Amino acid sequence: MASVVLITKQFEDTLYEVALPRVPWLREQSYINVQNIQPVKFTEFVRKSPGKFDSNVIGEVENALKRWLGL
Repeated sequence: MASVVLITKQFEDTLYEVALPRVPWLREQSYINVQNIQPVKFTEFVRKSPGKFDSNVIGEVENALKRWLGL
């Protein structure tokens, strides 16, 4: 099992959301809300991802997760 945070189009302007940069594989402005942590089986990762976010975006997501989890 692994945990993932979902990409969404909804934005509530909380400390737990990260605005994603505009990239070719996302049709609309999108966000990650770290309050929406979902478990997935590793076998669900067999599909190739259409792209990757740079380390700055991943760092913002990690910081939001730390705020949400009180770490």
